[in-house]
Amino acid sequence: MEVVLADTLLSRCGDRAALLRALSAPLCAERAEALRLLLQRLAAGGPAAGEAEALRRAAWEVALERCRPLLRPGEGAAGSGERLRTARAARGALRHCVQLCGAPLAARLARDALAELAAGGPGAEEAAVEALVAAAPRLEEPELLSRCAAAALALVREEGEGEAAAALVAGRLLPALGANGAALPRVWEGLLGAGGAPRAGRALLAMSALADALLPRGPAGPGLDARLCPRFWRLVQEGLTERDGLCRKRARYLLKRALDLSGGQRAELRCPPDGGHESSLFWWSAEKNEQLLQFWETYILIMETLEGNQFVIGPLMDALSESSLYSRTPGESIGACPPLGLRLQKFLATYLSLLPEEEKGENCFMPDWFEAKLVSTMILLAADVEQMKNKCSGKSNIEWIELEAFLNPLLDVLMKLGSNAYIPTLRADKSLQLLLKLLQTRWLKCSNTQDDEVLFFIWKSLVTPVESILEFVLRRLTTNELSTVSDLDRCDLYLALIPEIVNLCLKVNWKKMPSIKNFLSSLINASICNLQERNSEKEPKVKEQIRKVASMASLAVVCEIMDGKLEVHLESLPSVDALKKFLSFSQFNEVLKKPSYIEEKNSSCKETTSQGWGKIVARYVRDQWICLRFVLNSFPALAQGCEETSVMSLSTLERSKEILQSALEALSILPSDQVLPVFDCMKVLVPKLLDSSEALCIEAFDLAWKITSSLSNTQLIFWANLKAFVQFIFDTEVLAVAATAKGQAYTKIKEIIFKLIDLSTTKTGVFNVVLSHCCQSWIFPTERSALRNAFLNAGSYSELITEACVFGTVFRRDQRHIQDVHAFIENLGEKCAANVVTESTNRDDHYVRICAVKFLCLLDGSNVSHKTFMEDIFIKLLDKDEEKLKKSICTFLSVLAHFDIILENTSEKTIFYTLPRLSELAEDEWISLSKFDRFTDIPLPAAFQCYHSRAELRDLKPSDWSQQDMGSHSAEADSQPEWTDVQKKIIPWKNSTSSLDLETAFQDRAAKLGKSNSRLIVVASLIDKPTNLGGLCRTSEIFGASALVVGSLHYIQDKQFQHLSVSAEQWLPLVEVKPSQLVDYLQQKKTEGYTIIGVEQTAKSFDLTEYCFPEKSLLLLGNEHEGIPANLIHHLDVCVEIPQQGIIRSLNVHVSGALLIWEYTRQQVIKQKQQQ
Repeated sequence: MEVVLADTLLSRCGDRAALLRALSAPLCAERAEALRLLLQRLAAGGPAAGEAEALRRAAWEVALERCRPLLRPGEGAAGSGERLRTARAARGALRHCVQLCGAPLAARLARDALAELAAGGPGAEEAAVEALVAAAPRLEEPELLSRCAAAALALVREEGEGEAAAALVAGRLLPALGANGAALPRVWEGLLGAGGAPRAGRALLAMSALADALLPRGPAGPGLDARLCPRFWRLVQEGLTERDGLCRKRARYLLKRALDLSGGQRAELRCPPDGGHESSLFWWSAEKNEQLLQFWETYILIMETLEGNQFVIGPLMDALSESSLYSRTPGESIGACPPLGLRLQKFLATYLSLLPEEEKGENCFMPDWFEAKLVSTMILLAADVEQMKNKCSGKSNIEWIELEAFLNPLLDVLMKLGSNAYIPTLRADKSLQLLLKLLQTRWLKCSNTQDDEVLFFIWKSLVTPVESILEFVLRRLTTNELSTVSDLDRCDLYLALIPEIVNLCLKVNWKKMPSIKNFLSSLINASICNLQERNSEKEPKVKEQIRKVASMASLAVVCEIMDGKLEVHLESLPSVDALKKFLSFSQFNEVLKKPSYIEEKNSSCKETTSQGWGKIVARYVRDQWICLRFVLNSFPALAQGCEETSVMSLSTLERSKEILQSALEALSILPSDQVLPVFDCMKVLVPKLLDSSEALCIEAFDLAWKITSSLSNTQLIFWANLKAFVQFIFDTEVLAVAATAKGQAYTKIKEIIFKLIDLSTTKTGVFNVVLSHCCQSWIFPTERSALRNAFLNAGSYSELITEACVFGTVFRRDQRHIQDVHAFIENLGEKCAANVVTESTNRDDHYVRICAVKFLCLLDGSNVSHKTFMEDIFIKLLDKDEEKLKKSICTFLSVLAHFDIILENTSEKTIFYTLPRLSELAEDEWISLSKFDRFTDIPLPAAFQCYHSRAELRDLKPSDWSQQDMGSHSAEADSQPEWTDVQKKIIPWKNSTSSLDLETAFQDRAAKLGKSNSRLIVVASLIDKPTNLGGLCRTSEIFGASALVVGSLHYIQDKQFQHLSVSAEQWLPLVEVKPSQLVDYLQQKKTEGYTIIGVEQTAKSFDLTEYCFPEKSLLLLGNEHEGIPANLIHHLDVCVEIPQQGIIRSLNVHVSGALLIWEYTRQQVIKQKQQQ
């Protein structure tokens, strides 16, 4: 649009020279940009024959009197942003003036700029360089060309404060000189000449800027060829070994440019030797073109992999796995090391010597658990084989000789743990890992010590070294032996052993219990002492904080043991009272301060990073809530007997409210997989506070639901969180108190019920968890419940049972496959080992109705409350709409069967299997009686006849069974729905959005196109993956970027692009700029006032959180693999990097771009609000 307006203005103007003069006085930012555009159009089209001289004079005046002064600092607009816009427009206008006036103006500008450089002064370098940039392409005088080249090289050579000037010269002046064929040899000689050449870093910077001239991407011209210069290759070699990462990147860039050019030309060339008898540094052969390309590709891959310090072994070993590389040379003796082996030895020795000291220490991490798992499995299988052999031979007394041979080495190490302090850590860790794996076999469903002689013998053997193990664990947990972050894995091993040893002693040897109690008492007291210590220094050390984490984790394990209701009787221990008092006074959600990671020089396991501290703090907070859960369960009146402080003198109600508020805070800071103990604590607190603090309890409901529902796509932790959430919200006392008050909490619980049912339509098994818990707690209340009649909750929340009666199979294709496999495996019974060692999750949709039916079967018709509830369910089922009543007919009949005047002698088999079979319903609607047997959460009475079915029905075939109303008229029959029209699915899918709504949504979105005020341009020409481009297109459109620049518009036809962009390309302007055109495009945008921002980690990058984006910003994103090429970095006005806390060194380019686009948008929104 701007170009069209400029062309129109020029075509209608009678005196173009007068227009230029009028527009340039005075010259503000807007006038300067308009002047640049007019001069650009005049230079592109050329002046008319009659006005050429007048235009040249006007351009001469504009250049020297208007544009040139604006390049100096302090000239023009007062504001820094406005001055920058004016200066950029003036630079572009000056370049177009030179195009109109030719060599005379170029010579005048060059002389003035050189004089200004010689005089010096603040800001003189930048102004002079910009003037030389405009003049260089048109210079013709050899003397001026030599002086300009010398001035450019002098700025490149400057050290210290000259870094900015060198970058400016490399980014602007050297490419301009390279475009002048007469100036290029002078620059080349200055860079690689025998004397006065700049250091490698500056020389590589300059060579990268001249790469398009020295190593063109197209056909090579008649000029210089860097590939034939040995000094060029010496410079590349030196750059590849520089310590500075940017120098290495520039050297790799030059190497790849030379290789691409040689491979594309299929050249025949050889770089001459650099004196003496040295061989050629670089050669290329057309005959070996493919082999050379493959070799250099592998070499660069290794260099880039080593540069990233990631995945080094794979590419290196692939490259070095060719056996022919290790063949002996002629005349070499057998056993001698091949030449490549000698070089590899030297390379690895050098590599290790260059590693930082903190990375050379002995490996202090835990050994892999895989070995312990394999050995324990081998021991158990070998023992089983021995037992089977003895039984087959008829032996009654088994001596277990082979099993003892396996266990003796382990027992020998375990017996020495308590007394020998010099056992290697690795040996102790592996022994305890194996011990833990052997003890954990008790968790198998089939394990029974009375029947399994193998396990009983193993446990009897392992109980012998218990005292030694406990002594070792106590020493490690309570002293300063755990002092590094890597020791926390070892701490987890010790803590996992404690409950296993307690259970072992309870099963096998009660005489060990005094040792267990002494150990736990000592552990409690030592852990409390460690936690009560205060740091004397401002910055805590790692070992101090790790000791606190280990101590809190130890208390959490002790509390879990006591919460397990084991027959240990630990409540009488004095240390338990001390624990109760300590926890009562403790501050909830206490966060450990991040430690200082300065370690002693002689430490073998130094901490070099602070990564993962957030996880450690989360674990510490979670352990606090595990301890609090024990206190709340054991001592409900937490505040009683504690009046030492003003905090603890509060009433029990106020104290409970304070803890619940802390629980909400914990839910907001803990990761989702750490919130289970917080849910358990809220389950105890909410019933006490529902009457007095209903709003706080509702907030707890909402936050707990938000956390649980957000995990619906996370298979590993969703089910544990859902179970804890259900136990909290549907706790018997919580439901009863809410139902009694009939307030907002009651409404909120009803709302959550229907949200869970809705979630169960897409997540199979959700409703099963809710219904199973409620039915069990209503019909079999726990001892903890204070309610006399928990069944009253069933009447208050009868929606659960009603919806369960009409709930049925909701099969997506993927879920159907999974459930079919589960059903097949379960039907195999004990023939399949999976059914023996694992328990069914009961997530089949049929189990919802089975649970409801079993619950109804347990109700007593003679009980008034049960009878009333049954009638209520019956009425609500009748109130269901006709469609749902059809689909729930089997469950409806099951409900009717429990009224003694209806459907007598009708069994569950008849209702759920026989009738659906005879009615020819889809097999999805048949519920096999085996599923009733497998669902054991709610047991049926022994006298209940599930399998009784009337013989006349059992023997019928579907063809013998029909349902027709013979007395109805044909017209009525046509108007009535037939049984064959009953839908097979129990719950229909939700109505999807109509096509009209979707069309309206697109129209609304299209109406907004073009109304964005954003001046952000996102340049993604270097990105070649359609998925990343599609995501960037979507992000750019959402946040209103003015344009997205891509390397090719063909990407938008790619299916992967369209899948990620979701039609964003229809509402966002897309511009095609090929990677080879980026330099010109960036320069053009600079003249238009844009700030070029690169997403790159450099020595002078700005932190994203501290950088203020200009309104006219151009965001340049790098390639997925190598980032921004070296030849583009010096064209950037600023580099911005995203602060990172993890170990991986870079983000996905789409993610990086999205973060910067959002930060730009956020800043612009804030500015707009401030202006308003």
